[in-house]
Formats: sequence, C-alpha cells, structure tokens
Amino acid sequence: MDDGWWCITENRKGGCQMVIATDDLEVACPECERAGEIEGSPCPACGGKGVILTAQGNTLLDFIQKHLNK
Repeated sequence: MDDGWWCITENRKGGCQMVIATDDLEVACPECERAGEIEGSPCPACGGKGVILTAQGNTLLDFIQKHLNK
C-alpha cells in the first residue's frame, strides 16, 4: 500500500490542519490483489482499479466532487 499522507488544508504557518494516511482512504481489492484484473478482464469487485475505497475515502471523494462540480 502507499504510505503517503494527504494534507487537506494548510494553516497560516504552512502546517496541516488535517492529515489523512492513504491507508485510511483505500484498501487492496481482495479479489484481484491490486492487479485490477482477473484473467485479462477488469476485476468486477473493484472496477479494474485494484483498490476499494473505505468509508472515509468515499466521504472525501463525495466532498471533493461536490465542491468541484459547483
């Protein structure tokens, strides 16, 4: 898994107000084990992405999409 971190907003001193680990946003697909495909076809469990969003990942995605679509 990616050990990256996401900084959601920055305060005036340049530090993060909220930090989320990538592991909190997605997990490896148990069907294709991150490959994104099974026997040459897109994995039906993850839609070919190799990962499945967690509840927190879905919440963040919904929030971002909501504000980008305005």
